[in-house]
Amino acid sequence: MTLNVIQLRPVAAPRRTLVPSVIAPLVEANTRGNPLDPVVRETVRVLGFDSFTFSFANALRPTKDTPLFVYTTTEHAWVDLYARKSYVDVDPRLRAVENTWLPETWDTESMRGQSARCDAFLDDAARFGIASGVVVAQHGPRQDSMVLMFNSRAPRIDSVWRLIVERRISDLVIFGQYLSALYIQQHREDIEPDGDELTERETEVLLWVAHGLTGAGIGRRLGITERTVQGHLDSAKVKLGASNRQQAVAHALRRGLIVVNG
Repeated sequence: MTLNVIQLRPVAAPRRTLVPSVIAPLVEANTRGNPLDPVVRETVRVLGFDSFTFSFANALRPTKDTPLFVYTTTEHAWVDLYARKSYVDVDPRLRAVENTWLPETWDTESMRGQSARCDAFLDDAARFGIASGVVVAQHGPRQDSMVLMFNSRAPRIDSVWRLIVERRISDLVIFGQYLSALYIQQHREDIEPDGDELTERETEVLLWVAHGLTGAGIGRRLGITERTVQGHLDSAKVKLGASNRQQAVAHALRRGLIVVNG
């Protein structure tokens, strides 16, 4: 599967007179153009969690064939393992919020036993401090999905922990909404395709493929990671009905979507 990790950077945003206290440090950092990642990590800690992940997919139920765009404070080793083992297909957190906009709690003990692969996911996740938490889904009008995951090392959600979460749920939702809004504003071009049409970035990537550049070379030229380049290629291949990058370029040339000069 293709999992694209994107950094969160300050973006232009209008000043607001009403700023909930939970996001005040994040709003201030964004307004001043300061690094956001340290503020996100501290806010997640204050809310009582160990890590946080925001994911975007152009599908209501992502699979290993769906490019995922994520911002996360988890370890890179976990992200790589998640992608390598295509855990998106069995991630019980995603399944829990497929058909609801309401927050859901989960823990390792309650999720265990669904399948051998799900248990393997739970075991691997626990090794990286992801053993329980709260998940909030936001389903968009384009049949896309955004999922906010607040993760804890605790393997079981007891009554005391659940009460604490219930009291903080509005803060979790507000924090997640603000963070996802910043994320979408920053990466709108990359993650919001217009129907089956190629995005501007997908077209750029295909054009550089046509010129013979490698994924790494395209990434350097466009200022994105090689993994993100592959995500755009995968998305373009699906839209063009191509099985590989060369076929995608051929289809794009034939349809006049890209033009190679010289």
